[in-house]
Amino acid sequence: MIASINSTLCFVESNTTGFGEYLINYCISNGYNSILATKDTSKYASLKSSITSGTLKTIIYTNIHDLSHSINNLDDVDQLILCSTSDAGISIILNAFKLIIRKNVIFRNQAVINIFRDKKLFRNHVHSFSPQVYTFSKETIDSICYPVIIKPIFGTGSKDINYIENRLELNNFCDNNQKLIPEYTCEQFISGAEYSLELLIINNKLFLSLGTFRKYLSPLPSRMEIAHLSDDSYYQKSIAEKIYKVLIKQLKFEAPLILHIEYKIDKDDQIYLIEVNPRPCGNLLPFCLMNDADEFCRLVIDLSLGNQLTNTYIEKVDSLIKNAIPRHIVCSRNQKEDNDILQYCLSNNISVYMHRKNPGYDQSSKDFRGRYSSFSLESESTGPIHEIINRFLNNDIDD
Repeated sequence: MIASINSTLCFVESNTTGFGEYLINYCISNGYNSILATKDTSKYASLKSSITSGTLKTIIYTNIHDLSHSINNLDDVDQLILCSTSDAGISIILNAFKLIIRKNVIFRNQAVINIFRDKKLFRNHVHSFSPQVYTFSKETIDSICYPVIIKPIFGTGSKDINYIENRLELNNFCDNNQKLIPEYTCEQFISGAEYSLELLIINNKLFLSLGTFRKYLSPLPSRMEIAHLSDDSYYQKSIAEKIYKVLIKQLKFEAPLILHIEYKIDKDDQIYLIEVNPRPCGNLLPFCLMNDADEFCRLVIDLSLGNQLTNTYIEKVDSLIKNAIPRHIVCSRNQKEDNDILQYCLSNNISVYMHRKNPGYDQSSKDFRGRYSSFSLESESTGPIHEIINRFLNNDIDD
């Protein structure tokens, strides 16, 4: 049920490699008033026909001043709700929202989202679950326990991350980046498995967790995400509750929110929060394409619109997510295969879902044509696994 025919959802730079485009297509198909704000519409291949026909309104902008000006001058919109399924989009909203003077423009949970986007501020709020944070000073450099990670305070997408093994490397970094030092944070590098967890918080209470993924990262120093592995054994209710409690103790959520949480567990089973993102996981697209995911899309939209949610409704979505794909892998496009991932798949007959070079998918039949392709290793008989993976990466798999 739509909260108000006069409410319009404005998606700002929602992700093009996962759930974002799918959600916007859902809005279009189900009659929700929607706008896409982007610097480049060509990135959104599956939305091309809707954009061209005018079914999906667009705001094309070059900077936050341009975006805020366009929003201030929108016609035929009574209430505008700003949202995004990407970290970059959320950061853009935070900056543009300060310049918006138009009435009835809503950005829910602005205060807590601002804390999530500022890594230094976030570390201060979750100190007990945080890696050790160091300041850039001569006194601190003498007491640092290496290795450390240096990354932008407001960065996204694992960009500009620096792995520092010793004092000499840190001195070199500081000498070469004097002007950028205030924009970076330096923190202890935590060894151990990294996971992502989806939590739904309503009225400052934990309602459900939408699953846990183990993340496979590229070798140091880059640490880019190569793949996400889903397995029932990864989810531990106790961990979800511990993370929820530390968040709720320090932060106040003014409206319901889905949180995409990234954390590590070290050899002593200590939990370290890496970051918390106020959005659904971008890799939820396979869930949507393999199942009738309308209920989950509806949940995300209802949260954005501020609609009231019933327990029965939430339980239905919870069941959908848990029964969707209990064991699977999502691999990023154009990344080299990871031997550990492949060996795990080979020995456990796990399906693999990989991004393709050509974006877009068949929305009507909800299959994997274009954006995702899938195969089951136990039924694949066309050569060794490395050959199969390379064929995927080279876009050489028949639809």
